Amino acid sequence: MGSAQSISKFLIVLLNLTMFFLVLLALALSIYSFQNHPSVNSDLVIGTLLRLSFFGLFIFMIYKLKGIIITVKTGEPFCTNNIKRFYGIAASIFV
Repeated sequence: MGSAQSISKFLIVLLNLTMFFLVLLALALSIYSFQNHPSVNSDLVIGTLLRLSFFGLFIFMIYKLKGIIITVKTGEPFCTNNIKRFYGIAASIFV
């Protein structure tokens, strides 16, 4: 196994762990915000939805980066799917 293969495997594992911890953080923050309020109002629900969409965008970007790293690992870094992935990442940054 070459150093490029080991680096790409490390990056894939790192991105998987990042996605996992982002999901855990989003769930923990949502549960924490509902536990501290005795009644549910519209501000709490809107804040939770915005928080989940924010974390969802980060998870989407990480998923697209993972796809790019996998195609680089297989030896096809200039395929058209990577262009679509970069476009998806750029669109999610500007949302």
